[in-house]
Amino acid sequence: MVVDTEGGDPDSPEVQRLVREVAARTFDSMPKLERVEVRARSGRLLGTSQRPAPVPAPLGRLDPLLAPFPSHPLERRPLPSEHVDVASLMDPRAAPPQIKQVFEDTSVPERPVLAKLLDLPSQVRSRLRNPDDPVEIVGALVGAAAYRCG
Repeated sequence: MVVDTEGGDPDSPEVQRLVREVAARTFDSMPKLERVEVRARSGRLLGTSQRPAPVPAPLGRLDPLLAPFPSHPLERRPLPSEHVDVASLMDPRAAPPQIKQVFEDTSVPERPVLAKLLDLPSQVRSRLRNPDDPVEIVGALVGAAAYRCG
């Protein structure tokens, strides 16, 4: 792999990081590649990297990377809050389980009429048929301004 760079000390942390990143990306894109040499444009060797050998799985056991994580078992068990005894649901003498219902308030809060929020002159307020229509308010303002200028 030739990197378009000039100079750089192969022992510097920046160049070593560059070699590691280039090698990692090259290994990802070429799965059969075993070794990467990183060279500067001049041909000078900046560093080499070998593909890490896979860790063999212990005999007779699962690969530790594939083993289930202890706090996240693969089998799904109901949480204590989800557990309902099925037999009690089938017994007509048993009281139904308590169900907690939560309703969200979806009502839209009322807002004041737009014209009441604005400090409008009385001549503009008197022209408004719908005091909550922004287009009508702007039209009344422009009309009042034209009346004053004219």
